[in-house]
Amino acid sequence: FYQPEQLIAIGMSGGAQDISVMSGKVPGLIDVAILGGCDCMMEKRGFWLPKDFIKTTPPEMPIIMISGEKDDYLERAKNYHATAKREGLNVELHIVKGGHDARKTLIAYGKDIIKEALQ
Repeated sequence: FYQPEQLIAIGMSGGAQDISVMSGKVPGLIDVAILGGCDCMMEKRGFWLPKDFIKTTPPEMPIIMISGEKDDYLERAKNYHATAKREGLNVELHIVKGGHDARKTLIAYGKDIIKEALQ
């Protein structure tokens, strides 16, 4: 309906996981994905997982991951990053201060990373 020039999706925690799924479920919908504190589960569960859609995520789409060094989900983010990188995706993982807090991870510590990604 709106037909924007570019769709940039930013999500934190489960929202980041949802974006990683949507990126592969509907390739081309999202132009830039910014995943904060990604709860990117890679082990089998009863719902869609980011790992299930890595192969259908467009390799040219930038995926910017930002996680706090004390985030309980940091290992999940690292696993997703490593798998996506092996599959040839355009993914970066930035580890910043703090834990699992959107205001700190994305705004206080990740603001410059996001600004650079949006240029």
